[in-house]
Amino acid sequence: VDHLFNAVQEVFEFYPPTALDTRGEFAKEYSSLLSLLFYKSMETEDWDRALFACTKDPSRKVRLDHLKRLVIDMVDSGALSKLLMMCSSHGEEREQHDFVRGM
Repeated sequence: VDHLFNAVQEVFEFYPPTALDTRGEFAKEYSSLLSLLFYKSMETEDWDRALFACTKDPSRKVRLDHLKRLVIDMVDSGALSKLLMMCSSHGEEREQHDFVRGM
């Protein structure tokens, strides 16, 4: 998971945001890389990285699907307190948060 996370961050730093958004030339590949990071993070219950991958995906549909899966899996695994903590930490800056802006 660490290697995937590092790869995503390098791509995010290297390419301009317009190349990675929904109409960008690398959007499909970037989305695939984020999805891989999301699913591997879910397997290891690395909720913070799963949320990162979820919120950075250029596809609104994928973001929503992954967010739903993240919430369900966190509740099913007994990580409700972590889920609530994540929600409250993002709640204060909700308008600036990438996920909310993309909705």
